[in-house]
Amino acid sequence: MFLRIIIFLIFTLFSFAGDLNLTIIDGNVTVYKTLLQNLSKKERDDERALQTLLLKKIIDLNNASLKVDLKIKTPSDFKEYQDLFDKFLQWSENKAFVLQDLEDIKSKMYVLKSQILHKDGNQTFTLNLQYAFYKKNYEIDNKKLKILQKLISSSPKYFVKSLQNIKIDVNSTKKSIAGVNKVLKKLNDTIEEYKLKKERFAILGKDKSVERIVNYIDKLKERKRSVLKKKLSYYFYLFSAALQKKNDEAFELQKRMLSLASKINPKNSFSGDILYLSREMEKSLLGTAKTIQGTTLLSIKSSLKYFWEKANEPLFRINETQISAFKLFLAVFIFVLGFVVGNLYKKNIKRIVFKDFKVAAPTQTLFANLGYYVIVLIAFFMALNIMGINLSSIAFVAGAFSVGIGFGLQNVVSNFVSGIILMFERSIK
Repeated sequence: MFLRIIIFLIFTLFSFAGDLNLTIIDGNVTVYKTLLQNLSKKERDDERALQTLLLKKIIDLNNASLKVDLKIKTPSDFKEYQDLFDKFLQWSENKAFVLQDLEDIKSKMYVLKSQILHKDGNQTFTLNLQYAFYKKNYEIDNKKLKILQKLISSSPKYFVKSLQNIKIDVNSTKKSIAGVNKVLKKLNDTIEEYKLKKERFAILGKDKSVERIVNYIDKLKERKRSVLKKKLSYYFYLFSAALQKKNDEAFELQKRMLSLASKINPKNSFSGDILYLSREMEKSLLGTAKTIQGTTLLSIKSSLKYFWEKANEPLFRINETQISAFKLFLAVFIFVLGFVVGNLYKKNIKRIVFKDFKVAAPTQTLFANLGYYVIVLIAFFMALNIMGINLSSIAFVAGAFSVGIGFGLQNVVSNFVSGIILMFERSIK
């Protein structure tokens, strides 16, 4: 009797105003079954059919139970070790899917809540049922997430424990990686080939052929993803072997594993789980201090590599030559250094060399100035060479400059050459 009163109040509320109804959203199986019985007595239409279907799905979700074996067996041989890592990868992927599903459900619940607040009557009842349906799914996904996180977080100790007994064939694993690399190259070439075919069919306006090729490319990408996972597994075995020997190579292998993980699933927590597993294993087998030292050095190397790549990215082009920030900086540095060395030469040549020889003051000045300009000129050409500019292209500019001198600066050049001749011959004192 009490339940019937609740059901009556639910329908009465929905007939006047739109709002979230917690009796429906947080209800139990009994409430939903009573609502279902009440609906079966009403006249059938599309709205009732949708409400009936939603109630049945909600009842199924309430009755659903998650039965997962949380026990992890310590691998006794390499085959079991491989199987455990495959399971770990599957748990991580499932976790990523659940996290994505939670985000999608949250967005849908937000939209439904907004719709409920702006509608009333029978339609609001349907929206509340939808909201309840998504909320039940959200709760189940949260339970799944906790189970997967527990499995992932407890895995490292089983890997560490098993490494005391198992033997990993490093040479065979390296050969397997080489084989996988060949398969990946072939897959990449095939994908690019079909991309070109797709573009040709798109130009011809053959939409069905384009769609067929797109589907085939998707299959190839999925195949590539599976091969990358296999390659990741091989690197994990090498990583494990390095930990057995307490070799610092483990840190470099960890970096490669993370790079592969980001390629397999670039937008989810997959690489984060691989990082967690590898770090925990490193701490257990190498010690916390060595792990911190190794990861710090690896991080510094990665940062330096990143900055080096950025510094060598082309900023602009001069003809066909790409000029990067590093080349530009080095060219400017060499050119400035030429000025500095030239000035030092100019200031010290008289004091160091000419004090032991009887050389006239004008001649000393001449040699000092000539040396200065030669050093600056060498620095200038070195800077151009560092930037990758072909020096033969300067010949045209030099030719044009010579023509300009011939027409406009005849007297200046003539006087300059005459001055040099007089200084060398010392005909005037």
